[in-house]
Amino acid sequence: MAFHLLAGSDPANKDWIERVAPLLSSKFRGTKIQEYQHWKSGGTLNLNQEVSTLLASLEADTTPVGVFAKSAGILIALEALAETAEPPLFAIFCGLPLTMAEAMDLDIVELLETIDYPVLFIQNAHDHAGSAEEVRMITGRIETAEFLLLPGSGHDYPIVGMTQEAIEDFIEDHTD
Repeated sequence: MAFHLLAGSDPANKDWIERVAPLLSSKFRGTKIQEYQHWKSGGTLNLNQEVSTLLASLEADTTPVGVFAKSAGILIALEALAETAEPPLFAIFCGLPLTMAEAMDLDIVELLETIDYPVLFIQNAHDHAGSAEEVRMITGRIETAEFLLLPGSGHDYPIVGMTQEAIEDFIEDHTD
């Protein structure tokens, strides 16, 4: 099974996802971190380009996949997964960026309605990119969704302790 990892848009998230990958990759034959084009060239995230890159990677995989994404990576994953013929075994989304989706004129509710696979949403109680209350409300309609509320504020998501354990348990539940 392959594990696709997508970070947030900010280039600092590249280091974060590279630190997270070894913590989550023990059950997977391959871990693939998507490196965004704007990390190399400067500029801003090109959503369509990154969705195309993820779609090509997903379609090249011959084994089932899992997806782990943070912030902008969630938007990329949701767009790509809505277009794939084969859904992932599961997805884990940290920090759903409602404000970014709105700024990009994305209908986040419509994207979330395409989810037909197990998904774990992890949200800080006071995340400025999307309040936990609002995220819980709009993701609560997804039959296959679980929600983990973290006590944090801000848009940082350290994968340690309770969070890492919840992620590992979720992966275990959906890969056996």
